[in-house]
Amino acid sequence: MLKGTSIYIEDNRIIEFRKQEADHIIDASGHLVMPGLVNMHTHVPMTFLRGVAEDRPLQDWLSQVVWPREAKSFTIYCMPPKEVMWHTLS
Repeated sequence: MLKGTSIYIEDNRIIEFRKQEADHIIDASGHLVMPGLVNMHTHVPMTFLRGVAEDRPLQDWLSQVVWPREAKSFTIYCMPPKEVMWHTLS
């Protein structure tokens, strides 16, 4: 925790922290200031299914297309690295 520190922001980005007074002060006492978070959550097997049966309702698509293929890929099927690359780029 940095107390008595100014946060310098430019174009909605945190640029730096300084131990000096800023031009514009917002009292954030009792609050937490932090940068935005990036959602890194992914389902890699779903990348291979882009465009496959997208006209189906979500639950049907998951239960009849995605989950069976995910189960197969995690148990008996290993995709060659080149194929993974091409599916990821598509």
